[in-house]
Amino acid sequence: MKRYLFPLATLALIGAFAMLTLVQSGARAEAAGESYVISVHGEIPGRDLIVHIQVLVRPGESARAVANAALAEQGARPFASAEYSLTGLVWDQFS
Repeated sequence: MKRYLFPLATLALIGAFAMLTLVQSGARAEAAGESYVISVHGEIPGRDLIVHIQVLVRPGESARAVANAALAEQGARPFASAEYSLTGLVWDQFS
């Protein structure tokens, strides 16, 4: 399990940065009444799989509802904010 901590932490940082970037661009498109794309990350429970989905949000739709529906369609659940933690990382190559 220890060998997966670094890649997962890296994915978490990349995902957080991508979400911030997409949220900013999505807010501009939403204000203009245009469709925009969001990125959703989640986990399929019991299978140790992470999914990355890009979804089109049309004017008048809730981005959160569209994201949750896209994750549910894949059998995934969204990450909780507590799962984006970088504490407890162990890098064996430095010990």
